[in-house]
Amino acid sequence: MDTIFRIFHHAQYTRDGTVLGNLLSPNPPTGDPLLLQRFYKDSNVFDVQSDITQYVKAPQTTVPKEQRNAWIDIYVAYWKAIGEILRAESGNHRNDWAIKVYEAWKEVMNLVIRGY
Repeated sequence: MDTIFRIFHHAQYTRDGTVLGNLLSPNPPTGDPLLLQRFYKDSNVFDVQSDITQYVKAPQTTVPKEQRNAWIDIYVAYWKAIGEILRAESGNHRNDWAIKVYEAWKEVMNLVIRGY
């Protein structure tokens, strides 16, 4: 999670919306193909909310207070969606994998839209 939130905080500081948008991609960057796997494995279903809250509300953050909860919700949903995508890609999935990925990604996008 360190890498994603380091980039997130830098993009917030520089007000770079393109970088913020690219961070929410379901595809890893070409220069770091394991980024999403590391992001997902850095937490678990029980701690993801508090882990992401800690990163978004870090002392060095430039995220406005009124936006913090929205970003926390977005990144928790993103973490869940990445988990569904990784399970689908691994072949360790049930027949409903496409629906699970779709629903998880839909939640991310709904939160992004609601946040704006």
